[in-house]
Amino acid sequence: MTTRRRLPQPAPTAGLDRRRRTLTLNPDTWREATAKAKTEHLTGARVLEILLASYAASHITMTPGPDEEEQDLSRSTVFLADSVVRKAELRRERDTAAPSFSALSRRLLAAYARGDVELNLSATGTA
Repeated sequence: MTTRRRLPQPAPTAGLDRRRRTLTLNPDTWREATAKAKTEHLTGARVLEILLASYAASHITMTPGPDEEEQDLSRSTVFLADSVVRKAELRRERDTAAPSFSALSRRLLAAYARGDVELNLSATGTA
């Protein structure tokens, strides 16, 4: 994986067409990532979407390697933006960092849950 660093804020995801995705994830890692996301006032799905968008934009680099989370997997349903999924899938195929989209998602979530990747988000607007 990569060294620990803060990620820049990706483009806003409001208004994106989100579709149901069935991913094969480690339930313990998903719970840890979701619990950490709640402390940042986000959902696990939004964190995964941000991680995938950052990966697609080359803010996260990964070397091909074994899937550390390949035991005790179960199917999870997550709503993700189509554009984010397409871009992350194209990059995954190009750099062969993971054998499947689910494996890519597992690696990103595991890195987030371990604290190898941190989010640095800010919001601006008018009241």
